[in-house]
Amino acid sequence: MATGEAEPGTNSNWCRHIDCKVAIPVDDTAFPVVRIVLPRRTALGDLTLHFGHVATLARERGPMFVVNDARALDFTSFTAAHRREAAAGFANFVAELPGYVLGEAYISSSAVARGLLTAVRWMEPVPWPTQVFSSSESAMQWAYARVVATTATRIQTITR
Repeated sequence: MATGEAEPGTNSNWCRHIDCKVAIPVDDTAFPVVRIVLPRRTALGDLTLHFGHVATLARERGPMFVVNDARALDFTSFTAAHRREAAAGFANFVAELPGYVLGEAYISSSAVARGLLTAVRWMEPVPWPTQVFSSSESAMQWAYARVVATTATRIQTITR
């Protein structure tokens, strides 16, 4: 985390609004860019709650760009049960809220994890652009560039 950068989730008005204490923090202070920081380990059930929180945020605030920071995640602690829970939660989120994610970035300091995340998106594509990065700065720059591009496209569509 960069010097002076707030702990993810601590500035989230949304999280305070619904008085949540979540295992997976969601920082929406730069909305429509939402930063999610995956902890080192998650308990079963945390991912289901997480997708529910993000779905609530999407319904309340609207379409967003998601930056998933997985640098702290211990991938060896992510069991088959965790993977099933994540897959089911993600599939439900995509089915229930089409159009609410406009782009998604993943951050991992592990080249192997970045390769796996890229391969997962090749095998299971989603209806929005995704990109995998090694640094938070690169991921956030990409997300903000997507915000600008999407806004410009929407303005052109409206003014035609």
